[in-house]
Amino acid sequence: MLNRAALSGALSAHARLLSLGLFVLTGACGASSVATTQTQNADGTMSEASLETDTPAMAGDVPEKLELPAGHRSRISYIAYNLDNTLHLGTSDGQIASLAVLSRKAEVDKPAAGFEVITMSPDGHYLVIRTTPGRVVDRKGVLALNMNSVPVIESASFAPDVFSLYVTEAGGKLRIWGQAEAFVKQGDDENLASYLNRQGSDFNVEFDPLSGPMAALPQGALIMATADGVISFWSSSAPGRTRQVMKLDGAIKALSASGNDIVAVSRAGQLKVGKLEPATYQAWSKNARADWAATNEHLRGEFVEISSNTLKLRSTETGDIQWEKPLPVGPTCGLSVSPDGRMGAACVDGVVFMFYVKDGTWDSQAWFGDTFKWKDARGPEIK
Repeated sequence: MLNRAALSGALSAHARLLSLGLFVLTGACGASSVATTQTQNADGTMSEASLETDTPAMAGDVPEKLELPAGHRSRISYIAYNLDNTLHLGTSDGQIASLAVLSRKAEVDKPAAGFEVITMSPDGHYLVIRTTPGRVVDRKGVLALNMNSVPVIESASFAPDVFSLYVTEAGGKLRIWGQAEAFVKQGDDENLASYLNRQGSDFNVEFDPLSGPMAALPQGALIMATADGVISFWSSSAPGRTRQVMKLDGAIKALSASGNDIVAVSRAGQLKVGKLEPATYQAWSKNARADWAATNEHLRGEFVEISSNTLKLRSTETGDIQWEKPLPVGPTCGLSVSPDGRMGAACVDGVVFMFYVKDGTWDSQAWFGDTFKWKDARGPEIK
């Protein structure tokens, strides 16, 4: 049975988080460490002052290249930092983890055993799972939304700044659930099955056939791609039209934006970096290749890339490499950058490697094996 009080409380907490998101973003500690310095006062006494730096303590002890752990690992199906810079992870077998990386806190659950996690809400409370029809459950596995009108989900994404869920179908339909109240049971005496079965979307839009992920932007905007690789910008303020940005050589597997910059990678490995306004792409990226690429709101003018088992920070304007680090050899499985642009997470063969964007220094690594494991880059396990 859906617990109305618990769900309403969670939604209220979610709304508070989103409304405070900008303040949390600017106040987050980020990729920094604290050092103390001593200064002499006018009276001859000594006092200490704390200085925040952008590099981790004992950086010299961090290995240049991390190794993959032995044993079975679940496939990572979702990897993304959200407004408060928490890293959310999901697997193809229904496990999730939310990591406050710098404060070393983790919340791990298995809400959807046997089902792929497609996306998670910014507060980590809800997840969309790949079922027929699509479903939304909370992190304890309680059904919150049964999308009977969506037989097969192509992509799903929660808006970063308001409570909205965007769901696309391969045929080209975008469905939007735009109110938190859509997830709350309206009557204690109402049959739960009947309630869930009528939870239709609040808004529908038709496009050309769609493929791959979409990037949800603030203020009801989306970037999405068609099956033939055309990337377009859409806004709920003008729902009847889209604006084409650039075209890749086929279906897209990675798509993100930062301010006016947009970064995309096709399934065939083509990398293109462009601008939303005016809609164009950077000439240097015409023939560029990559496995994955990602940027985020405050990583202006830069993006992170994985190519040929190497992690890189590059300029969007010129393509110049700021730094590069070797990754373990293995199939790559995703890349994400925190909204404040300080932390990143790169996935290789089911292992997520967290790093500092400024210089590529490794922070830690996490994976879902027989149990969830999280280890500091220097070796000790993080409890």
